[in-house]
Amino acid sequence: EAAPDVLRLEEVEMLLGYSPKTIRSWRKEYDLKSLTVSHTLYFPKCYLVDLMISLEFHEISPKIPEHLALIRRARHA
Repeated sequence: EAAPDVLRLEEVEMLLGYSPKTIRSWRKEYDLKSLTVSHTLYFPKCYLVDLMISLEFHEISPKIPEHLALIRRARHA
């Protein structure tokens, strides 16, 4: 099943393997676009993809095994 076009912060955390604090910091550090609706933070998938294919994202040091696995899967896709 495909991911929805907009992901909640918790879904981005599960998908990428980074903490909510780190993901929130990307909004300022990498200009990651997001929106807040009823006190819930959402990230449009198109902006997440743009970040994930950027050079800056690939220079972020992986911190947890899930992130390393994600990188390995992406390389073999």
